[in-house]
Amino acid sequence: MSKSDTQAQLAAAYGRLLNDTGRRPTVRALKAAARVSTDAAAAFLRDIATQDEVPDAPDLTAPLQALWAAAWHVAADTARAEVAEQVDQLTADLVAATADAEQQLQAADTAQTAQHAAEEIAATATRRADELERRVAALDEELAGLRLQIADLQAAERAATTRADRAEAAVDTLQGVLATLKPVKAV
Repeated sequence: MSKSDTQAQLAAAYGRLLNDTGRRPTVRALKAAARVSTDAAAAFLRDIATQDEVPDAPDLTAPLQALWAAAWHVAADTARAEVAEQVDQLTADLVAATADAEQQLQAADTAQTAQHAAEEIAATATRRADELERRVAALDEELAGLRLQIADLQAAERAATTRADRAEAAVDTLQGVLATLKPVKAV
């Protein structure tokens, strides 16, 4: 294995161990993780310990910008989809509420029309009842008048019957008197 490959393996193993444990790895742990000799692991750790400067952090601006942009687009698309879904639901609710309101309005119009028709029928019935009451009152007056006429005619008939009876009695009396006054003829 070349020296650069060994250094790469040691650096990778060192980074993993440092991240996993949070402290500097031992020679034995580094040797096992990198699969190198004890001398190579010890030399690597000595070189790391003697370095005074900390390596510069890598520039992650471009990858983070790309990652941030992608996340932003996903979040925006998700938000748009949720808002569209809410708008669709609210629109459906509005359509349903409008339909219900129109049905209620139509029912109210029908009820109002029926009420007006009932009021008109009641008014017509009241007018007819008033007219019938007037006609009944007029007929009652006419009946009372006819009853008076009948009573007068009955009284007149009784008086005429009485006069006729008296006249007949008078005729009978006069015939009896005439019969007695007539000379009897001899035969």
